[in-house]
Amino acid sequence: MKDVDLELEGTWDEIKRSMPDFDGKRLRVTVRVAEPAQATISSTIDEALARIWHTVPEASWQRFPDDFGDNLDHYLYGTPKTA
Repeated sequence: MKDVDLELEGTWDEIKRSMPDFDGKRLRVTVRVAEPAQATISSTIDEALARIWHTVPEASWQRFPDDFGDNLDHYLYGTPKTA
């Protein structure tokens, strides 16, 4: 069999069903996970952060000091607290 370039796209089951018979042939397979077009996220940074926010367990948020937002630089870099 002559060199053949074949590009198939779909789920693994769809690709297996549409594969030609390469029994006994040496193959080079490159796998690239392609996200479906509808998975494209177009949102504001606020919406993206809100989605992330909701993935953090409540117990983790409870570990933050009450003044974390006001004194972020203090907690990150050790600068003096503002108040």
